[in-house]
Amino acid sequence: MSNPIFHLEMPNRPRSLRMIAGALRAAMEEPGFSKPDIHHLELAVDEACTNVLEHAYPRGGVDILRLQYLNNVPVDPEEISSSSRAKARRL
Repeated sequence: MSNPIFHLEMPNRPRSLRMIAGALRAAMEEPGFSKPDIHHLELAVDEACTNVLEHAYPRGGVDILRLQYLNNVPVDPEEISSSSRAKARRL
């Protein structure tokens, strides 16, 4: 497995969204991403995280929200979905 370029674990709570945005912004400013690219990615990640917070897990479910960016690693949504369901059952 590839080492993540960006890895963050936060409490699965709405108040984490601001901290996630700040960490993501800092991680993208370092290698020189443009301000518009940073803004667009912040919006996309915020929307995705908000959807996870609101819809992915029942109350009292998974307590940690994990974000990773892996360079040049293909993503299989079925694998992510299966892995998340298995982790949620173990909790």
